[in-house]
Amino acid sequence: MAFSQPFFKKIKMTRSELISKLLTIHHNLTSKQVEKIVDLIFDGISNALAEQKRVEIRGFGSFFVKERQSKQSRNPRTGKVILVENKTIPFFRTGKELRNRLNLSQAN
Repeated sequence: MAFSQPFFKKIKMTRSELISKLLTIHHNLTSKQVEKIVDLIFDGISNALAEQKRVEIRGFGSFFVKERQSKQSRNPRTGKVILVENKTIPFFRTGKELRNRLNLSQAN
């Protein structure tokens, strides 16, 4: 499967970069206040997912979990058959507004 070049761009935003960006927009808040806000949001999403709840942020997307059933697989190094246990995996589905925004930026 071939992907277009923009898919592999090495651009990322870390938690500290997000906090710095928010500080440039909200001059009236301190670094500690913005850090606390970001932590509260991430903790809220994480806690809801841990409780098997769906988190929906209108226009942005939704976070939810899926259960993966146990299965037999092979160790690629040894070829030995192993049992992979049940897993709970987090997923993110983009909202319509975010999807439109991303597709708009690719058209330019």
